[in-house]
Amino acid sequence: MFQWQVQLVMLAVLLFGLQARAEAPHGDAGPHLVRRAGKGSRGQRRPRLAPDLASVLVGPTGRLQIGGAGATGAPARLVEQAMDESGDSIVLSDIVNATDGMEQDGRVVVASPALSESERIQLEEETEECMVDTAMYICFRKFGSYGIRRLYTHEWEDIVQMGYERPNWMEHENVQRRRIFNVTLPGTHNSGTYDFQGAHSMLGTGLAFGAQNQHLSIDKQLEAGIRALDFRVSFSPTDGRLHLSHFVLTVPLSDALGELRAFLDRRPKEVVLVHAKVGRAAHAMDARHRDVIVAEDDHPAKVPGQMVHHLFLYHLGDLLVTYASLSKLPAGESLENPRISSLVRINARVLYFWEGQQVLCTDRQMCERTPGWTRPWSGLAFGRPLPLGQRARGAVASGSSPAAEPGCVTSSWDSTASAHPDRVVRRIRSWLLDLRRHAAAAAPLCFPEGAPVPGLHAPTLLYWADGQVTLTENEGNAQRALLGQAKALFTRGEGFGLKSSAERVNYLALVWLMKRGAAPLWTRAGVVAHDFAAPILVHRIVEAMQEQQDCGWAMYCKVTGSCWAGSLLASDGSCRGEEEVTAELEALASSKGMGFWLKLLVVVMWIIIIALVACCAFRLLRKRSGEKQDQADEGAQDAAQPAGQAPGEAAAGPASLAAGEGVAVGGAGHRSQS
Repeated sequence: MFQWQVQLVMLAVLLFGLQARAEAPHGDAGPHLVRRAGKGSRGQRRPRLAPDLASVLVGPTGRLQIGGAGATGAPARLVEQAMDESGDSIVLSDIVNATDGMEQDGRVVVASPALSESERIQLEEETEECMVDTAMYICFRKFGSYGIRRLYTHEWEDIVQMGYERPNWMEHENVQRRRIFNVTLPGTHNSGTYDFQGAHSMLGTGLAFGAQNQHLSIDKQLEAGIRALDFRVSFSPTDGRLHLSHFVLTVPLSDALGELRAFLDRRPKEVVLVHAKVGRAAHAMDARHRDVIVAEDDHPAKVPGQMVHHLFLYHLGDLLVTYASLSKLPAGESLENPRISSLVRINARVLYFWEGQQVLCTDRQMCERTPGWTRPWSGLAFGRPLPLGQRARGAVASGSSPAAEPGCVTSSWDSTASAHPDRVVRRIRSWLLDLRRHAAAAAPLCFPEGAPVPGLHAPTLLYWADGQVTLTENEGNAQRALLGQAKALFTRGEGFGLKSSAERVNYLALVWLMKRGAAPLWTRAGVVAHDFAAPILVHRIVEAMQEQQDCGWAMYCKVTGSCWAGSLLASDGSCRGEEEVTAELEALASSKGMGFWLKLLVVVMWIIIIALVACCAFRLLRKRSGEKQDQADEGAQDAAQPAGQAPGEAAAGPASLAAGEGVAVGGAGHRSQS
């Protein structure tokens, strides 16, 4: 029975969690920041907050949480500064019930919606003017979401439902024949920041704004078509393990590599690039997060990053593209720039970079046996970078096997970083148009100083486009102080949440860079990475790499800003009608998502729990009733058994007694007759 009770308790806990999720707006459980402004429904006047008033933190019930996380400013000041449209102060109860005036509009929650076309246009113009020189989250807080179009972030269930996965896209013959430096890979920025585990599990939740950049696990990112992963690695002194990180520790590196290995085992023709580096942002919280790793840089018996390399080797083994695996390539194949099909043939399908430099050996002993290796230099395990061909010529001169020059990642970040989504995308476009000049002006450490920059799609430079917003330290602190642990900040329209800035960048990247006919521009990069990468961005890259017909894309947007986009390319290679795809997107945007199914699941689980409780109670009653009956029978037997009777005679006792009684009765009858 104890086992049944434990299972019931666990089921009830799960049920209450699902119920909270089903009832929370937009699938979020927990408090929401809500700022009320403007008018409500027709004929009603809605209280207005002073422009400098901090937003109101409201929980799922709509009640103000005094001192709750994210509620900046004392509640007393809220009473003093909250004003109605006439300027008169209003009582606290008039503003705390922030769920009034909020409504579910398909997949999104909307607060204080515009009541006319003119009002909507005015709100759009206000936000557009604001974002010229102000960070988007500030404009969002002031004027709301109108005019700020963003690509809605799909949950995994939607990706599966809509058929947006791309798990096997590299098996296409047009991809297999490409060389590594002639492929554009869809990537994610800070790929391991989808969960907070270990010592910072609670802290990460409070710092999610700015620290969390993805919502899908490594496995799901790969199934969705992502082929370039960005890992920041830190050491956790609490559990003695390596974790991925971004300001705080996220998932253990072993877990991420385990998911990568499982994916590659399922998908034998896919190749993945992993760029790992020390998680320097976590160093600001505790020097031990970084120091344990960088201590290997100057160790005489190790190479920089060796503890990380060993973990990669443990989980991925021969799947790593090292010199040992490259030596198995067919004769005549380039060691620096092999074809995808050649890597698939030798089953070396993980291109691994550490601090920008390709990892061709994973420990000191292996490196000392690798042709062309030189002593570590400035944190680079394969030594000082050399111009392409020089290392190979030196190996030939010494009579050793052919040597390979490791690849080198150069990021757009130095040229494109900004807190403004539109500036990020404009700068990426400028960077793409003049890649070689940017590389020469800001050459990465892994590229030889003064060496001629190679042409596009040629080793050793791999161009990585970073499509994400970057806040300054002050901006990041201000945003986290404003939002705290709340899920969204509402003013007018949709709320500003964790994904809003990334969704704006993704929208602009699609409409400005990845429009129809523009593939020659954005395929100049080797990797195009985003936060909360939208499926359509992956699809555009995949279709270009497979050399499919460029049919373009269709889009549906709500007036409050969220947009859904889908490719017009059909599965048979033809182009679908724009109206057909738009109708599908509108249906998706207008649906309630998983909320209905979660509520249905809650009902079903309650029925199951009630049935289990009834079943357990019935079994318990039967068991106790049976025990009482057995006790009663045993008591009757004990009472009827003669004193001193041997246990072996107990079975015959009742029969003997019956026979004696018969004799006595017979005798008595006989006497009665006499």
